[in-house]
Amino acid sequence: MGSVLLIEDEPVYSAALAQYLRAQGYEVQLAECGDEALATLRSQGIDLVLLDLSLPDIDGMEICRVISRETKTPVIIVSAKGDLTERVLGLELGADDFVDKRMAHRELLARIRAVQRRANSSPPPVQTASIHGYEIDLRARRIVNQQGERIELTHIEFEMIRLFVREQDSAVDREQIYAEVWSDKLVGSGRTIDTHVRALRKKLPNLVLTTVRGVGYRLESNSIG
Repeated sequence: MGSVLLIEDEPVYSAALAQYLRAQGYEVQLAECGDEALATLRSQGIDLVLLDLSLPDIDGMEICRVISRETKTPVIIVSAKGDLTERVLGLELGADDFVDKRMAHRELLARIRAVQRRANSSPPPVQTASIHGYEIDLRARRIVNQQGERIELTHIEFEMIRLFVREQDSAVDREQIYAEVWSDKLVGSGRTIDTHVRALRKKLPNLVLTTVRGVGYRLESNSIG
């Protein structure tokens, strides 16, 4: 099953969850603060992190950023917080999922297994791309043109670019774009994607983003780094 590091400062919650996960075959280690958690990660092999945001010493978002920067360990944020801004920030900082702490243990277990499957079966994700004169850094969320000028994109626009870069030279259908870019699935009319694609074409005029009739769009690429 693997080893799980549970970063949580509420002993009642952490004890109950640890007991459940151990019964499912996981090796569980506990950390009540950020310093302890980072020390454990740096000294021991951990397969997955469950991270609470409210810790006594280091902000949980900062811990997520450090884990993403220093390791390839999957992170699931498990928090009583969870407004849209925090969910977006957590995912942008590298979290693989963001779930409500009140979620039933059985559902959390399913999320853990889903993240593990993706981590074990997916090739290392592309982090940088050089496409038609644009330098794209997915981790830093930065795009610059040939003149070195930064192109500012909205969150949705950048998430679409992330998807198109990953699926370069393949037709990406609308259903996949909806599912991966709009996580709440409340996307409005069928023209929503077209509107954002038009905005991308305007901001990145050299990008070859082809319309695939009846399907969606395809990013034509020339090289990936």
